[in-house]
Amino acid sequence: MNFSEKVYKWRGFILGVLAFLLLLLEPSHDVISVSAFLLFIAGFFLRVTARRNIGIHSRSLNVEAPQLVKDGIYQKLRHPLYFSNGLFASGFLLLHLGWQNLTFPIAAFVWLFLFFLAKNEDDFLHRKFGSEWETWASSTPFMFFNLKGLKNLKFERSFFDAFVEDKWTWFFLSLYAALIFLRRYFS
Repeated sequence: MNFSEKVYKWRGFILGVLAFLLLLLEPSHDVISVSAFLLFIAGFFLRVTARRNIGIHSRSLNVEAPQLVKDGIYQKLRHPLYFSNGLFASGFLLLHLGWQNLTFPIAAFVWLFLFFLAKNEDDFLHRKFGSEWETWASSTPFMFFNLKGLKNLKFERSFFDAFVEDKWTWFFLSLYAALIFLRRYFS
């Protein structure tokens, strides 16, 4: 198993350690930033939208893909789940630390980690699907996208079904938000 595969396998644990370390930092006592909630809302809708096409097969400890998902939001963005993770992480950073100088290098580290994971996945998909991936990737942005044409996307499952498929993600994100609020309140 090479370095990229090990990082992918432990990606949830690595992000969990980063989340725990964030809780150790002194929270901001400023008014909670509205930006944090806007990032949460955007992350929520993007994540559920991605799950409407990708389903649950992306939960593996190894990079796997039974098929190349090119429909729905995957027509507009190659890595919407990683992007949604970045939105959530940035929201948590703003919720806990506010707009202080320390927020930005931590956010940059998290986004670089997510870019590394997405690049690793791109390499895997390219090897597995070859010219099909090349055609899709040539017209689909890597991580940032244009919102134009989003209302015409087709999905395999309902918003509710996609939400329920990710129930453990919502549980842990809610738990973490509660811990941040408790940390702010009791410090």
